[in-house]
Amino acid sequence: MPELWEWLLEKAREGRIKIPGEMYEEIVRGGEDDRLVLWIEKHKDHLVLSNEVSPKSVSEVTNRGYVSDLTEVEVAKTGRDPFLIAYAFDEPERRCIVTEEASRPTATKGNR
Repeated sequence: MPELWEWLLEKAREGRIKIPGEMYEEIVRGGEDDRLVLWIEKHKDHLVLSNEVSPKSVSEVTNRGYVSDLTEVEVAKTGRDPFLIAYAFDEPERRCIVTEEASRPTATKGNR
C-alpha cells in the first residue's frame, strides 16, 4: 500500500511521527532484506527522534513499570520498551505511544 508509506513519511517530515533511536536500532537488527528495515533506513533522517531520553526517566519507568531488581536476562527480555515509554514520559503533552502490545501488570518482572 504505497499511499500508507507516503502518508507515514509525510507525517514524519512534519515531525508528527517519530521513533526513538533505540527503537530504530531494534528494528534494523531484523536484517537487510526486510522491506520495513530498508524503508526505515532510507528515511532515517525524518523518522528518528533527534534527542535522547533522560537516563533518570528510563530508570523510573523500569522501576515503576517493571521492578528495580531485574537480572541481566530479564533486562534483555524487556528490550527497548522502557526507553520508548520514557520518551513519552518525558513529554506527555507532546507524545503518545502507538502499539499493538498490551500492558500486562499481573505478569512478573521483565514480562510486563
